[in-house]
Amino acid sequence: MKVGLSGIITPSEWSYQETLQKAKDAGYEAFELTFREDRDTSLGSMTDQKIADMVKMAEDMGIPFLGSIPLEPAIVAGGDSGTPFHNLEGEAAPARASFSRIVQTITGGSNQ
Repeated sequence: MKVGLSGIITPSEWSYQETLQKAKDAGYEAFELTFREDRDTSLGSMTDQKIADMVKMAEDMGIPFLGSIPLEPAIVAGGDSGTPFHNLEGEAAPARASFSRIVQTITGGSNQ
């Protein structure tokens, strides 16, 4: 299992690159990119190219890209209601598949 750090708990004054470097220096093996309005990862500033550049930056630092999860209202509602992502259906199916791939990568193939 990989030990990772979520960007949501890091200081807002750190840039994405600085956050990655500090996570790597502290021994973390993975990093969760979160969209935050108070830094260079605000949702409004994201483009496919910017995300690709951020993924490359992480991989160049030796922090593998585990995947991305589409922003879908069903994911938010499921989290708020305590519904496991495994139970999401319909429009949320692509997000469920993304969650499953990430879990399998982190756990070495097990989806438990």
